Amino acid sequence: MFRQIYKKWFLSKYPQAAEYKWQKNNAKITDRFVSIFGKQIALKYFPAVALNTLQKYLNVKFFSKKLSHDLAPYDYWYATNASLRRELEDIYNNNISLISDKDIIENCQTLFKSKSFINKAKVLTLLKSIELLHLGGV
Repeated sequence: MFRQIYKKWFLSKYPQAAEYKWQKNNAKITDRFVSIFGKQIALKYFPAVALNTLQKYLNVKFFSKKLSHDLAPYDYWYATNASLRRELEDIYNNNISLISDKDIIENCQTLFKSKSFINKAKVLTLLKSIELLHLGGV
């Protein structure tokens, strides 16, 4: 209900802005939406969202990469840029010795070996923070 009122107000006050895609749902306000479990999904993206959800909950891969519309495709950049990979792996290898706690090292190794760039970035953030703040031996 609120969405419909907002949509009418938005289109009457800012019709030019309606031509732009919204970052939240990668769709224009004029696109048709379907509500699934309270989440608004653009109808044109429903098949991709449904496949991603199935892959996640069934732990099955239908495609080699996730269907998404990320504004910053970090995993793709990491996978396709060898110099970036080497640089980040060098940072990891040069700084992992700053940590002395075995549990933290194991957690860092697990995260850094995962396929997710975000997980790798978390580890690198921790390691560079320890290095820059001179907190070695954590």
